[in-house]
Amino acid sequence: MRKPLLDMETTERYLFNRMTETEKAGFTVRLLTEPELYEQMVLQQCTYRLIRYQARQQQKQQLQHIHTHLMQDPEFSKLLHQIFQ
Repeated sequence: MRKPLLDMETTERYLFNRMTETEKAGFTVRLLTEPELYEQMVLQQCTYRLIRYQARQQQKQQLQHIHTHLMQDPEFSKLLHQIFQ
């Protein structure tokens, strides 16, 4: 595997806590001694955060759509109001 791809895979394992303690210690040393690798790790971490954020936003939209659809059904709406009175 090419070094950049290997570094990306290793960084992913580090970020998702899928390393042994020995591997983690060795990678931490590399992060401290290789500024480019540290920068890549930070960028990869930010990318994963953005992906999770987008996924949460999409789920919120889907739930809002379901809620809107269900509340338009008069029987469901009536039942829901009866339950929470």
